[in-house]
Amino acid sequence: MTKRARSLRILWTAGITVFAIFFLVGQASGQSRQSGEIRGTVTDSSGAVIPGVVITITNISTGVVQHETTDATGLYDAPSVPLGMYSISFVKQGFREFIHRDVEMRLETITLNAELQVGSTSQTITVSAPVALLETENAEQSTTLTG
Repeated sequence: MTKRARSLRILWTAGITVFAIFFLVGQASGQSRQSGEIRGTVTDSSGAVIPGVVITITNISTGVVQHETTDATGLYDAPSVPLGMYSISFVKQGFREFIHRDVEMRLETITLNAELQVGSTSQTITVSAPVALLETENAEQSTTLTG
């Protein structure tokens, strides 16, 4: 094989390899996206932006939680939110909590803005429930009869 033929063969092989790499990388990145994006702005009732708001994105089905925080311009961005149904809460001290329920995440970018209302600096919610009347530790059944 001549020196010129060997050089042409090396160039041909290199060209095919480079083409294959670019083609395969393009295919892989196009198929890997299984999430959407949520972004938006948080303001107060006067329209002023609120920095430092903690956004909690909770998957209703799995309970997986993702946290984001608004920047100095009141913007937030959650770029990789898996598909599903979500509850999204916005919390900042001095404001009432704001909750978006049943937000469906698809393969898209959604804008979800929030307007926080001024509230007290500390709020306490107490939930009380009666004690369960069922014995859950064993399967024994009993009845008390009075005469």
